[in-house]
Amino acid sequence: MPVVFFDTNALYIQGYRDSFTAGSLTADFTGIGVGIRVLHGSDYLVNDVWTNYTRLDGSAFASPDELMAYLLSEFSKRRLISILSDPYVAAADLGGHRVVCAVPGGVGLASSDDADRACAVIGLTTAAAVAGAAVPVVTYGPVIEPSWSFALGPVFLGLDGLLTQDPPATGCVLRIGRATAPTVLLVDLDEPYFLAA
Repeated sequence: MPVVFFDTNALYIQGYRDSFTAGSLTADFTGIGVGIRVLHGSDYLVNDVWTNYTRLDGSAFASPDELMAYLLSEFSKRRLISILSDPYVAAADLGGHRVVCAVPGGVGLASSDDADRACAVIGLTTAAAVAGAAVPVVTYGPVIEPSWSFALGPVFLGLDGLLTQDPPATGCVLRIGRATAPTVLLVDLDEPYFLAA
C-alpha cells in the first residue's frame, strides 16, 4: 500500500479513511531483511520486508546498517510539498471543487473536451469565487469534501471542470488524483493523453 506524507504532519495510506500521526512509520531488522511497518496502536497496518538493499539509481548501500540509517533519517523528515498554492485570480465565476487551468487573466475551468485547457491544468479549487477574486487552488495533496462519495481509485477531469471516476471516452484523459476514501481526493496531476477521434 502506498504511504504518503504531507506537510500537515499526517500519514495517509491508500485504502484507509483516516490519517495516522507522523512517526508511526518504522523500520527494523527482521530475519529476512529490513521491515517497513506502520504501527497503529498495537497492530501493524503495513508490514512489508525489503530484501533489496539498493537505491533507486541501482547503487547498493554499503551495509544493512547504512540502509537503516538512511531510512530512519528519511522517516523523521516532514516532506516539503505545497498543498495549497498561493491564491489565483478567477478569470470567470468559478465553483468550488472544480478543476482549473491557466488562462489569460488567471484561472478558468478545464474540460476534457478542450485539449488546450486540459494541458494547462493547475489543480482543484477549494472554494467558489467570482471573476476577478482570489480563489484557492490545491496543486498537490489531500482535499476532503463531505458531499463526495468516491469509490477508491483514480479520479479524472470531466467536462467543465467536473470530477469523474469514469475516464472520458473521447478527447483528453487526465487523471487528477486518487480517491483514498469516499470523501478524500489526493490531488496528484498526471500527464494528459488524447484519444483518437
